[in-house]
Amino acid sequence: MTTSTPESSNIPESINPEQLQELLESAPTKNSAASGPYDGLDREELIQLVKRTLDAFDERCGHPMGQKLMALTILANGIGWHTAAGRDSFDDDNRSGVAWLRDAGKLQSASTLLADVSFGEDDFTNRQN
Repeated sequence: MTTSTPESSNIPESINPEQLQELLESAPTKNSAASGPYDGLDREELIQLVKRTLDAFDERCGHPMGQKLMALTILANGIGWHTAAGRDSFDDDNRSGVAWLRDAGKLQSASTLLADVSFGEDDFTNRQN
């Protein structure tokens, strides 16, 4: 929990300040020249960022439900992005909208399959619990 006294930081006590500093130092800045196709990151930088992010997440919550919920959230983002791209393509009279919407359906199927995998009786994402 964070505190609001002027002398304290706004970092929750559960976050390791050294890890946070390492993530900040290795994160690309918006002002830096884009060197890669992934928001300025190249393939290897992106892979390393994902690994560091998951490692930091696992330090805070090592329960498999954390990663399941993260994956479901990422899939939901993908569904939203593909649906919006499909809708926008149709608005622009571009026939690629069908492909975008089909891919949104694939992501929705993946989300349903993952949600149906039980991670125990406390799995609030599983309809059978």
